Amino acid sequence: NYGPTGPRATHPRWTPDGKAILYVRTTQTGSPRHVYAMTADGGQDAALLTAKDIYTHPVMHPTS
Repeated sequence: NYGPTGPRATHPRWTPDGKAILYVRTTQTGSPRHVYAMTADGGQDAALLTAKDIYTHPVMHPTS
């Protein structure tokens, strides 16, 4: 539910390979802010960073 009372997605960034989008998912109150990844077609998403309460501006760097 991404309606007026559901979570919000902010700070979208493409992964270096262009296969996914990283973003910060937050509630209407602004906390927690966790990093998620979504497939490029918007089909599926998954939590990546949830240990801390607040993450912002996700970026991935190529390893090679």
